[in-house]
Amino acid sequence: MALNGLRHINLRNLLIISPLGFMTYRHWTNGIVFLFFVLSLIYLWRNRSHQTGSPKTTSSMGSDLWVVACLAGLVTAVGIGQLLRQHFYAPNFDAPLRLAMCIPIYLALRKGWLTNEQNHKPITVWWMTVIFPLTLIWTLVCFLLTAPNEWGVHRGTYFVDPLSFSSYCLLFSLLSIGGLTFHYRQLGRFEVLLSVLGILSGFYMAIIVNSRTGWLNVPFFLALWSYFYLWPQWGTKRTLMVIALILACLVGMLIQHPGLAEKFLLGLHEIKAYKWDEMNPDQSVIMRISFYRLAFFYFIHNPLAGWGDLGWQTLMNHPEITRFASQYTRESTSHGFHNEIITNSIRSGVWGLIASLMFFGVVLQRAVNGLRQDHAKVKFISFCLMAFISHLLLAGIGTEITNLVFLCSFIGLSLSVMLAEQVNMDT
Repeated sequence: MALNGLRHINLRNLLIISPLGFMTYRHWTNGIVFLFFVLSLIYLWRNRSHQTGSPKTTSSMGSDLWVVACLAGLVTAVGIGQLLRQHFYAPNFDAPLRLAMCIPIYLALRKGWLTNEQNHKPITVWWMTVIFPLTLIWTLVCFLLTAPNEWGVHRGTYFVDPLSFSSYCLLFSLLSIGGLTFHYRQLGRFEVLLSVLGILSGFYMAIIVNSRTGWLNVPFFLALWSYFYLWPQWGTKRTLMVIALILACLVGMLIQHPGLAEKFLLGLHEIKAYKWDEMNPDQSVIMRISFYRLAFFYFIHNPLAGWGDLGWQTLMNHPEITRFASQYTRESTSHGFHNEIITNSIRSGVWGLIASLMFFGVVLQRAVNGLRQDHAKVKFISFCLMAFISHLLLAGIGTEITNLVFLCSFIGLSLSVMLAEQVNMDT
């Protein structure tokens, strides 16, 4: 019995620290997910005949089914699309399969595995108050002490591309702000210092790599944070002062590293300069707008089965699209359409579109419902869910977020923990 309890504690602690190597060790997150996938299957098998954790109701069972569909949707869409095209390509299953591997992890956590301790802090709270800040500090150390790969003027760690690197540094910083403020009274001085250093480290890295990905979520997060924490706790005047202080700090960082600000201004200029009926130059934002137009053209020509990765190339020289997109722009979509929902829709047709909308929609709906609750822990976890999924949604406007295996592993594991703890706390 004592040995089982020790194993339980060790596994819980491993799950708590699981984000630490996310951006610094290539196979860390994939290995964590595989381990907990196997262990969760064992747990579910051993506990198949009796109820543990929170009591099952018709509502919670329906909610669980939606989460299962959310995590299984993308890999199912890939399978349906390939079946209809009668063309099997295994690599397309690799990344979305990691989301599906988190289904038994979610179901085991829902039954109380590693989460059913009334006297312990939820794993989500540990992540937001300690682990995410510590991850950012450790990532900054690795970032500064090692020579990263170069993608043009961008920088990331040796295996994380600059778009993803910047986006997740920013996400971790925003979530750490939520963790610090919601739990300030429960944190010691060292934990507060750790959070502040982590937040500053994350913003620094997000700015210095000069990527715009994910920054659209900042005003949304500040509005969400203000409404659910600052305004109820501090009132309108202090809320405006805090928001002004944060914006001033960000502006100060941008002044020190003006490359990102210049890219934002350049992006606005390119949007205004876009030509809808003439040939467009091969510039970053202009090419993205053309990508979306190309994708719509390809989608309507094969909406049921999709095109896989490169099947659309049979239409890439059609006169309808050569009038506004250069050959370079048309060929560049072989690396993706730089939009999460659009890329999945082209790859798997309407099934990819449905799966993508369900992925975001289910989590958003759960977050909204949780934010309406009076339970403090449920509200905080729901706040984190909203900040997390809104960041993925807005980052997904300019890049794919589920194409890379390690990103899918992290997203699936994070959602499994937060969604399971949200329901368990509320029952």
